[in-house]
Amino acid sequence: ISAVKNDDAGSTDQIDIECRSGTGKLAFFIKSNNQGKSAETASAVFSDGANDWKHIVCVADNSANESYIYVDGSLITLDGTNDGDLSGLTLSNYTSVDELFIGARDDAGTASNFMEGNIDEYAIWNTALSAGDISALYSARGTANLNDDGNSGNLVGWWRFEEGSGTSATDSSPNTNTGTLTNAPAYSASTP
Repeated sequence: ISAVKNDDAGSTDQIDIECRSGTGKLAFFIKSNNQGKSAETASAVFSDGANDWKHIVCVADNSANESYIYVDGSLITLDGTNDGDLSGLTLSNYTSVDELFIGARDDAGTASNFMEGNIDEYAIWNTALSAGDISALYSARGTANLNDDGNSGNLVGWWRFEEGSGTSATDSSPNTNTGTLTNAPAYSASTP
């Protein structure tokens, strides 16, 4: 689904969120200083042919040494191997969206392995959101103004994908990190 500061050109920091091919499980991978940890859902979140929207939130909580995956406002059980434990990992504070790929993998600075599906309302914060924050976001999905919530000072980027046409994705956060759309994406009237 996305990659932030992916592992190209010798980078030691990486964040990936992806749907595991064939299983429908959601994985959240974090690499910092060449050490990686992951969280993976114990069961499928997506299924082939399904036509329903999912509200996905992945959280890396440095103070708790844990990562979490929420689907549709609820904390999801993780599998026993990829249990979200971040012990021993020093998280970088990502303050920019340099090298951010949404819906593709970063292959040495070029988008590849494009996601088949729809994406709407993609946001990044540089703080761990609480369960209450996530529940409120899920309840207000599609109508929330993320610049007015209690975590707006930590909002790094927010792409709503409401342009309808063109090759730019406007960042609705105060940071104005306008994105470039590639691979001829199609806008959809379907909304969550």
